[in-house]
Amino acid sequence: MEGRMTPQVADLKLGDAMSWLLSCVQVCAARAGREWEPPLLAAIFGHAFESSYALGGGELWSGCACEWCWFGPGLARLGLRPESVDYAGKNPTMHPSPSPEKRKEALDRAWDLVQRSVERGVPAVVWSPMSRQQRDSGMQAFCWGLVEGVDTTTREYLAYHATAGRFRTPFDGLGNIDGAEWVHAFTFDGPDPAYSEAKAVTATVSDALLYLRGERPGADMPAPPETIRHGPGAFYEWASDVDRGKRDVGKPRWWARGRDAAARFCAWARASVPALEAPFEEAERTFRAQADALRSLADGGLSADAIRRVATLQDEAITALSRVPVG
Repeated sequence: MEGRMTPQVADLKLGDAMSWLLSCVQVCAARAGREWEPPLLAAIFGHAFESSYALGGGELWSGCACEWCWFGPGLARLGLRPESVDYAGKNPTMHPSPSPEKRKEALDRAWDLVQRSVERGVPAVVWSPMSRQQRDSGMQAFCWGLVEGVDTTTREYLAYHATAGRFRTPFDGLGNIDGAEWVHAFTFDGPDPAYSEAKAVTATVSDALLYLRGERPGADMPAPPETIRHGPGAFYEWASDVDRGKRDVGKPRWWARGRDAAARFCAWARASVPALEAPFEEAERTFRAQADALRSLADGGLSADAIRRVATLQDEAITALSRVPVG
């Protein structure tokens, strides 16, 4: 059969969310039938509650663990039917390692998934949608991007990435640019008729408490893991570093944007679950105060006492959200 170009998904534009993943999910979800505000996505996927600091101000990639390790539950809370292909060519937990045939099978399944999706007008979200050759030539299509079309004649994806722009990439070139050789693509097959907004709220709160308490890392690299602190303890360590004369400013602008998103989530949750208005109202007020305190730090008001105030406000937010039944 003669090859043909599948029509591209029309008029795609990435918005200003907290990460490339969230920007891609916002576009994909809207085309699949549900509009989501970026602040709500930031809460649902955990970015709004991320609190990690590396001792001495070591480099951290904010929110990386939220969207490389823990993004699956977020997809299930959007009121859409997710579909995905997931394959790690060098997964240390798999013995023996996957065969070349398994890789080919995963690439073929990803192609079928993406083609079906763009044919119904929904782009697919793909991990690092470029080949090793493109990476080595200087392309910067790392992390998450969209595929908005396919060329069935050349077996190429028509990709769209926040940094790299629009380009073509060979379908069998995926999963060769990182150590895990990760092939991952997902999309949505329309609204989920069984969706419960109340369940999405309580599930998000359950995860939020893990991040806020420091029981789940929001950022876990590239600083050595033993140097990273999470939850309120992250802010106390930052304050101690400032006491010792270190002037590293941490990530206050990122955290402030996250807590603004957390407050927006609480306002949405109050409307979604009126019976839980009181704890969400308290948490919303606390997150807004925390965001303001973080912005003050970002604007040059760096002091250990101000940072400890941020930690205290986090403890107060935890207390408020702990009153939401999540079982």
